[in-house]
Amino acid sequence: MKRALSLLLSCMMLFPVLAGCSGGADASSPAAQESEAAAPAESNLSEASAESTAEPAGDALSGTLTFWTSMNEAYQDDPGLLWWQETLKTFQDSNPGLKLEISNTPDGNQYLTKITTEIAAGNTPDVFRTWLTGRLEPFVTAGRVAPLNDFLEARPELKDTISPTALSFSTFGDSYYAIPMQKSGEVVFYNKKLFADNGLEVPKSYDEFMSACATLKGAGVNPVVCGNLDVWPGAVPYMMLFNRLHGNDLYEEVIVGKVAKFDDPAYADTGVKLQEMVNAGVFNDNINALKYDEAQVKFYTGEAGMVFDGLWAMTKFVEMMGEDCGFFNFPMVEGGKGSDNDYIVNYDEGFAISSTCGNLPAAEAFMEYIFSIDRQTKLAESGKLVASVNLPVDYSKMPSIRRRSARPSTTPATASTPTTTPWAPIWAPSSTWRCSGCCPARIPPLYSKTSTSWPRPSGADLHRK
Repeated sequence: MKRALSLLLSCMMLFPVLAGCSGGADASSPAAQESEAAAPAESNLSEASAESTAEPAGDALSGTLTFWTSMNEAYQDDPGLLWWQETLKTFQDSNPGLKLEISNTPDGNQYLTKITTEIAAGNTPDVFRTWLTGRLEPFVTAGRVAPLNDFLEARPELKDTISPTALSFSTFGDSYYAIPMQKSGEVVFYNKKLFADNGLEVPKSYDEFMSACATLKGAGVNPVVCGNLDVWPGAVPYMMLFNRLHGNDLYEEVIVGKVAKFDDPAYADTGVKLQEMVNAGVFNDNINALKYDEAQVKFYTGEAGMVFDGLWAMTKFVEMMGEDCGFFNFPMVEGGKGSDNDYIVNYDEGFAISSTCGNLPAAEAFMEYIFSIDRQTKLAESGKLVASVNLPVDYSKMPSIRRRSARPSTTPATASTPTTTPWAPIWAPSSTWRCSGCCPARIPPLYSKTSTSWPRPSGADLHRK
């Protein structure tokens, strides 16, 4: 445990980084292997590229369209995977004259390497999945991505379903370069059975959280498991603590305003609070030797009472734990400036069109279809956190645990968050933290037990991509 805080805080300066920046947990399964196939079947994502004999809908499309994405096919019941299978098949069935060539790389980190390398080499697919903000910017700067302003202006109904806040994550200058599809959020998952067996309830304050951890530890259960060998997971509890202690203003100055102030005492204060958790034995002793997916296994097999993770992990947890899986937002810290109504969220997935696309009519038709009201409504009803707004969502169709993060809004409408936004209470712009798109793996350890001074990094260190 002596080394725990050192590496936990190695990504402290990257606290807005979400797992989308790590490659995304939807594609993190060790069993996932890269697959590129076009066999006629409906069983997986890649095979949805089968040729169809259906009659075309509307103007006939022809030629070839290349589509690259990353979706973990290890969990065949995952609602996102099922949605993609249906979406790709129906689009292909409606356009039999078009050959849709799909390349799916299930592992997110492998996909990031692949898409970055290929785009740098000038081999940009016609339509492709992309992270936003800092991940997308180099592609835009290199001129590899087509602006979508004209595409959206020509389709006002489509544009009305895209949140301006979400679109800002793919905006550079005056142009939009990708359409965001999903949000991600990070919470504290907990084992309901372990809590009940030990007489525990969801903590409403930091003190109650620490008390629950002490109770679990006393019962021989690891309170919180964290697999920080992948570096970024250790940033999650830091992010939550920082908000509860100091609110959002300082964070927004650094990430949104690009003012390098990570030498502010607030960051050290948060490190001290995190050290308090480390010293109390909240985390597993091998935190820096445990992988992210290994930590997930320890949680859903009952070896740990809680895990700080993203809502993308919900499918796996519910599949393995059933009704024993629950989640809560990190509680308030007495005397802190933050709020437990603030959630760590990000628009971390979008889709873009290549600036050298050889079949623009097909690319635009494909984008229009996957972001249509019908398809996005079905995606929202599956429980996914969509970036679209103004959708006729039937919340009763969602699994109960997913419905918790999709309840109708009771907050006042704003220009960027109408009251019909499916996720408004959790995902309102005033309650979100924006991801900088930086990579935590490139930042060295910043803080340790033996440190007596707080490092003063340069602005270049804060925003390296």
